[in-house]
Amino acid sequence: MDIPQIDWKIASLGVMVLVGIFNIISRKFFEKEDWRVFIPLLAIAALAMTAYFVLSYREVKITQSGVAIALVMGVFICITAALTAMVYADKSAPLSVAMPIMGMSVMVTAVIAVAFMGEPLTLKTVAGVLLAVIAIFLLAG
Repeated sequence: MDIPQIDWKIASLGVMVLVGIFNIISRKFFEKEDWRVFIPLLAIAALAMTAYFVLSYREVKITQSGVAIALVMGVFICITAALTAMVYADKSAPLSVAMPIMGMSVMVTAVIAVAFMGEPLTLKTVAGVLLAVIAIFLLAG
C-alpha cells in the first residue's frame, strides 16, 4: 500500500491547526478528569496506530537500528506526553503562556538540524528562528 503524498507545507499547516485544537481539548479534558487517565489513553492510541501500520504496510523492513531508534523515540514521546499532561493539568498554567514556551521546540529543532543534520544555516533560517523566538517571548510575557 502506498503512502498518500501531501505537500509537506500543507501537512505542516494541518499539524499546526490540529495541535492547537488538541491543546484546547486537552485543557478541557484535564479540567474534568484526572491527568493520569491521559497516559493510558495515549498508550491505547499508540497501540491502535501501531496495529494500523502493521496491518496496512505489508513490506516493512525491520532492522536492529530501526528498532533501537523507535524505542528511543518512544521513550521521548512518553516523557513528552507526561510533561505535557502535567502542564495541561495545572489549572494555574495559562495555555497562552505555557504553549508558547513549549513552542520553543522550534528553536531547538532548528539548531539540532543545522548542527547535526547538515541543514544549511541561511540568513532566512536565522531570521525565521529569531522571529519565532521573539514571538514566543512576547506571547509568554
